[in-house]
Amino acid sequence: MASGNDLELAIRIVADAADAVKAAGGLLQTFRSFAGETKRLFDRVDAFEQLRQQSVQLGTAVSASRDRVRDLGQQIVSLRTEASAYGQAVAQLRQTDAFSESRQRVVSLSAALEDSRKNLRDLASEIANTTASDTSPLEARYAIARRESRQLERDLLSEQDAYAALAAELQAAGIDTRNLAAEQTRLRNAMSAAQGAGVRADSLESQYKAEVRELNQLTTAATRAEDRLQEMGEALQKDGVDTRTLSAEQAKLADQLSADGFYDGPKDQVLKLQQQLDALAQNLATAYARWEQLEALR
Repeated sequence: MASGNDLELAIRIVADAADAVKAAGGLLQTFRSFAGETKRLFDRVDAFEQLRQQSVQLGTAVSASRDRVRDLGQQIVSLRTEASAYGQAVAQLRQTDAFSESRQRVVSLSAALEDSRKNLRDLASEIANTTASDTSPLEARYAIARRESRQLERDLLSEQDAYAALAAELQAAGIDTRNLAAEQTRLRNAMSAAQGAGVRADSLESQYKAEVRELNQLTTAATRAEDRLQEMGEALQKDGVDTRTLSAEQAKLADQLSADGFYDGPKDQVLKLQQQLDALAQNLATAYARWEQLEALR
């Protein structure tokens, strides 16, 4: 028959075993909860990584958009410079037209003056050779013709001065007045090219404004992403939580819990592991609370 001491020892062994089983069951339940919460945290870490990649992509998009804005701006400046030649081409073409008209008037006035002088000579000859006693009608006609001839001389001199001035202006502008037709063709082509440049510049202006709007939107999005990344990084650093450490600790605990004979070991070993798991769970809860706050800022 078993002695009282043997019975007491048996009861204590059974009680210790029951406590160990109870502690092991609680430990498994805590670990499962810890593993689930860790997964939720890692999901947030994945979201953080996705946001980091998004931030990199936004940075690349901002850089590309900024390059497009710069290129469009340079094209617009170049086209506006080319388009500004339109006014000069128009003015010079008008000068060439005025020059042609002035030259034509010089030719016409010269011919008219030559005719007038010939008429004066004919009248003078007629007056000298007339046999009529009254030459006053002829003299009156001569006087009128002489006044007309002198007016033509004045008009011709004035037009010649204007013609010379126009010629000087055109030559100063680099226009060859000896090949006026070719110069006028060149100026008309320059007008057409400048006008086309203005149209293209107007079209690019619309594209430029749209690109600037997109750049502003991308810059705003990139800034927000950078701010959120910084907030998240500072939060993790402040809490002292390293997700890689959590992952390693979780793997270590899993190995210990699944080891052969673990639950047959001393109860103190099980309780120590429980304490480690509780500490990790507290760190996890702190980190997860911070993530929840950051999620609310979205």
